[in-house]
Amino acid sequence: MTLSSALKTWAGPGLYAVLLILGFAIRGSDQPLCSLVLSALWALFAAVLWLLPQARADERLAQPGLGLICLAFVLFCGVMVLEPVIGPQSSFDLSAFVTAFLKLLGLACAFLAGVRLCPDIDAARRVMDVILFGGSLWAAAAILLQAVDPYTIYGVAKIGDPRRLAGAFTSPNSAATLFGSLAVLAWGRTLSRYITSDRHEFFERVDPVYIIEFAVCATALIMSLSRSGWMATGASLAGLTMIMFRRRISVPVFAGGLIVVALAVGIAFKLSSFTMVDRLVKLQTDIDTRQMLFSAHLAAGLQHPWMGWGLGSFITINNSVVTADTYPALWAVRAAHNVYLQWFEETGLVGLGALVILNLAVAGAILAGAITKKRMGDRLWAMLFAYMVFLIHGLTDYAFQETSLSLYVAVLLGAGFAMATRTEREAIPGARRARRVSSSRGAA
Repeated sequence: MTLSSALKTWAGPGLYAVLLILGFAIRGSDQPLCSLVLSALWALFAAVLWLLPQARADERLAQPGLGLICLAFVLFCGVMVLEPVIGPQSSFDLSAFVTAFLKLLGLACAFLAGVRLCPDIDAARRVMDVILFGGSLWAAAAILLQAVDPYTIYGVAKIGDPRRLAGAFTSPNSAATLFGSLAVLAWGRTLSRYITSDRHEFFERVDPVYIIEFAVCATALIMSLSRSGWMATGASLAGLTMIMFRRRISVPVFAGGLIVVALAVGIAFKLSSFTMVDRLVKLQTDIDTRQMLFSAHLAAGLQHPWMGWGLGSFITINNSVVTADTYPALWAVRAAHNVYLQWFEETGLVGLGALVILNLAVAGAILAGAITKKRMGDRLWAMLFAYMVFLIHGLTDYAFQETSLSLYVAVLLGAGFAMATRTEREAIPGARRARRVSSSRGAA
């Protein structure tokens, strides 16, 4: 491969890796200014990608699936814009609304960038490898930062338990969501390679690069000491393994494997210096705090159930519902710690319904591709279960509110949508040429 062809091949994925790590490494990426800067960078990146000629990606514009998603997003944005007009004016904050709405547009640009980066199977493979490389690189950096100085992040004192790895995120739980999702992706790539190369010996079927990436991301997840993050990742790993081995392994064997893994993890926790014992002791206290937080904001949401209080209005709502009894649980929070509750509170049932429809339009296309595609199915399953970590952990934490993490998810879903909607016939001529070349070499 020549230098010019290598640049053309890896320029897009390489720039994506830079933007990915940049978003993860910036401290306070959920702050308004950083959020807008990151969203603007992704908008610029998407614009450059779509302005460059690329025939296969251009053909995708005419596909019904992308048109349906665009229509769903337009309706979704329409609902967001109407809310300040129809909803309560007392809680409307124009600055917060504009910031939240621009972040939504940034997510749309990130999604379109993911679509554009995957015009064919080879490009999709490069994008997944770049996602894993960039995420694993930041996981290794976060582990190093935690080992060198567990008490600060870039010289600023940590909030909360210093033993918990947080990277540059505002919460160790957000770090757990990211590294759990990346661990699921790496595990999916490992299993995919193992399954598709069944004619080779065991050690030839296991790619050490994916194993290392999985180990690094899993280590960062463990060091975050996030109970919900562990459960979300464990459920996603178990589901992905069952799906990918559904025709190759019996249920009793699978269950036995899960028991062995659970025992190994338990022994590792027992022998480790950062056990979960203290975290488990505090479990009931955290449950009570979450219950107080959820109850207060659910009651606030039910005051305006249809259109909500307005996009980006959480801080205003939180300040209005704080009482002497709820002050210990509510005074320091900047998110509801439940993405579904917060969307209901801010946008009402109409906005929450629009969000569900938009997600179903994207995830449904990826699921259909995972079921029907022969060559790309395993990778699509890995993407779905990596997204599942966010969906499950979103019940108790707020990784979706971290702009860099929501942008990561948007690109991941965009790449998955492109992989799921492209026809596999596009890859057949190339495969036939490769087979002809190999057969001619054998004959020679």
